[in-house]
Amino acid sequence: NKIEVIYPNVDLNKFKPIYNEDVGNLKRELNIRENQFVVFYHGMHHKWHGVEYLFKTAELLEDMDDIVFVFFPGGPDWEKRKGNNLRQIPEKGHFSDELPKYIQISDVWCSGFAKGLDRGDRTFSSTMIQAMAMARPIITSPGREKTKFLKDGINVFFVEPENPEAIKEKILFCLNNYNIAKAVGFAARELCEKQFSIEKLNQVLEQIVFRT
Repeated sequence: NKIEVIYPNVDLNKFKPIYNEDVGNLKRELNIRENQFVVFYHGMHHKWHGVEYLFKTAELLEDMDDIVFVFFPGGPDWEKRKGNNLRQIPEKGHFSDELPKYIQISDVWCSGFAKGLDRGDRTFSSTMIQAMAMARPIITSPGREKTKFLKDGINVFFVEPENPEAIKEKILFCLNNYNIAKAVGFAARELCEKQFSIEKLNQVLEQIVFRT
């Protein structure tokens, strides 16, 4: 018997690089200035996402007034967070129609920094695919499934796991090298079109059905 691995898929018509909504209004809702660089995280706060390392990165960059971190949602310990550079989008449901509108304000998307957790190592998260589909540059740590599709500096930025300093340096690289980061984001979108579309899922399912 052959085992087929079916990866998460994304609606490429819903999650796409260009939207008509007013990005400026969305930023004002979150008290983000138009010229601030937005680091974005969305998803559940599971250990294998390593979101705590992103909070630690925010602490390292708190003195940089031109960078802000947005978390959707802020997580169960949000009231304990005190950084001036932190913003929270309250929980709106895991598959909220609001999600693409908020991802569009981001300049870079970050998650997946834990190590030593098997689920984290083998996870290619649906949230990351959603951000990729919107052509956002991705900063994450390598894992077995991620390295099957993602190439550092081509369609992703890999950093050492559990290393806030490394995450910080890559965020600053994206801030200071906009064109490179943008190209990596659009390469991630192209990967989604080839590997993680609904059409791709249907093809895999058809192959399984006809084989049986």
